[in-house]
Amino acid sequence: RLGCRTGRPRPHLYLGADGERLTLDLRFTYGDVRVPAQGPPMVQLEAEMAVDGAVDAQGFVQRDVVAEAEALSLLDAHLPQPYPAPLVGDEAYDFLLEGLPHLEAGWDIYLEPSLRARRPRGTLETQIGFRSGVDWFEVDLNFELEGAQAAPAAVLKTWAEGRRYVTLEDGSLARVPEAWLRRHGEAAAQLAEIRGRKKGLPAHAAPIAADLLELASGRGVVRWRELAERIQRISRVPERDPPEELRAELRDYQQRGYRWLCFLRELGLGGILADDMGLGKTVQTLA
Repeated sequence: RLGCRTGRPRPHLYLGADGERLTLDLRFTYGDVRVPAQGPPMVQLEAEMAVDGAVDAQGFVQRDVVAEAEALSLLDAHLPQPYPAPLVGDEAYDFLLEGLPHLEAGWDIYLEPSLRARRPRGTLETQIGFRSGVDWFEVDLNFELEGAQAAPAAVLKTWAEGRRYVTLEDGSLARVPEAWLRRHGEAAAQLAEIRGRKKGLPAHAAPIAADLLELASGRGVVRWRELAERIQRISRVPERDPPEELRAELRDYQQRGYRWLCFLRELGLGGILADDMGLGKTVQTLA
């Protein structure tokens, strides 16, 4: 008499690496045997189906096609394309981070050793520090996950290139904070370009950093928030009469230059009066 295995199957998912691709191999365990997914309802036993030890090659497995279909449907719900298509790049990391946890209850999951170190740990958290001097300020971006940090430049570059995962300082992977970057990433990138290799940001960068300054904490940050707000509110250079002590008459273009210089001084900003030689920059400055 031929033996026949039956019962409710337990899904077994093997995840492997094939170059840049994440491969998936789904099988179902019935007692002491394991059969490939998407097979016929009745399967004759073969030696390679044994979970541990030998099996009777004369036996059969009566598959529970309904239970297997439910498991396959659950797997497909967390894949960008139906099983068994391999995953590449961020799609593979998305599945490892977000899809796999939905399968761990009631499933046997096996990851190839090389994948275990590359499984994303989670999504980066963002903190903003603040420092300032007489005529400069700095917003310090800190991207961190469970004590491991990612370089801000690497996070911004990853986001700008349309990728979602960045390597942390300890070699592990994490997802970039996409919602935060959609709101603040462009400003952070502009500030990095303004900063270059210099220490600190100039005062005229305050409006660009306005939203980041609202999130930052630190001594003196209120002053820079107020400066950013004042600059943002201004739609034109205010009118201003020359001082009565000035013993000279300013022409129209010199009046504009004088008002521009006064405007910069009140905001604590630097600037350049770029008139040609001989057009009276000295008197505008003295005024």
